[in-house]
Amino acid sequence: MSKKLVLMDRDGAVDDYLSVVLLMTMEEVETLGVIVTPADCYIQPAVSATRKSSI
Repeated sequence: MSKKLVLMDRDGAVDDYLSVVLLMTMEEVETLGVIVTPADCYIQPAVSATRKSSI
């Protein structure tokens, strides 16, 4: 079975952060990247949190 390719777009809210964390644990998914859209958030902390979750 081939992995599904995923490009995720998120804002800085905690629910989307949890989605990124869950996405990184899925063995059947290959994450191409995560885009952070500055909607109702401060962009720099949102990008920083996203980068830490993908390690």
